[in-house]
Amino acid sequence: MTLFNTADAWWGEGDEKVYVDGEAFPSHFGTGTEDYIGYAWCRPEIFDHFLIAQPDGSGNFHPGMSVNIRHRMLDAIPFTSQIKFDMELWHWATTRMNYALVSYWYMKPGGKCLVEPNPASAKEPVALKRENMFPPVPDLAGVLQGEHLRVVSLSNGSWEIQNSSSWGWSNNQQLWWMDGVTNGQLKAEFEIAKAGVYTITGNFTKAIDYGNFKLMINDQPAPIHFKGYHSGKPVSVTTELVNLGQFQLQEGINTLQVTITGKQPAAKPRFMVGIDYLKIRND
Repeated sequence: MTLFNTADAWWGEGDEKVYVDGEAFPSHFGTGTEDYIGYAWCRPEIFDHFLIAQPDGSGNFHPGMSVNIRHRMLDAIPFTSQIKFDMELWHWATTRMNYALVSYWYMKPGGKCLVEPNPASAKEPVALKRENMFPPVPDLAGVLQGEHLRVVSLSNGSWEIQNSSSWGWSNNQQLWWMDGVTNGQLKAEFEIAKAGVYTITGNFTKAIDYGNFKLMINDQPAPIHFKGYHSGKPVSVTTELVNLGQFQLQEGINTLQVTITGKQPAAKPRFMVGIDYLKIRND
């Protein structure tokens, strides 16, 4: 089993069900995908054991590839006429994934495989990076999710795609920059189909450990100075929608630069920045 994960979250929940000889309810009902392939708790380590292996686990909790192998020999399942195997993929995040399964077996002479060749599926492009599944472009309503931005450089700290259904984020995700410093910079790219003057608004996260920042789009400064501090009352995390102004955008790649300018006196010094989404309109 080979898959490409697209979120900073675990993909491998879900049961396996094996139906033997046309039975209505599966006689083999497993406790989860991760248990079936030989481990649990999202472990990313490479391992190689008798009948199970994980040559690549880098995509188990972050965007990237995961490859798992499971052989059934000592625990073979006898059947007379047919066997049906369902493997449920239940992701922690709201996302899309690219995956492929390869199955092989030994059959006595006279047996028949009911699975027909499917060359069309075999020719489909393989996702090698997250933007193959989620390109950094606005949707039909002009909304560009922050987590879809293409981060090209980061001066300090770290970034990831944060998943939570608790804070009202669009798509339950945000682009999350952690542990920056004053004058630290994050640069990202997005793509536009048609050049022109666009009005851009942004929805940004506020919490007790978020910093202040300013923005530039294609080296054009936004006339705002966003203050990310929020006291934590009545909720610990909130967002604020801000009109960033009008900008000349070009067909193809455009740039967004975030520069941390400091923090409010009461803010904890983690200088975090959260981009929920940008809305980009020229109507």
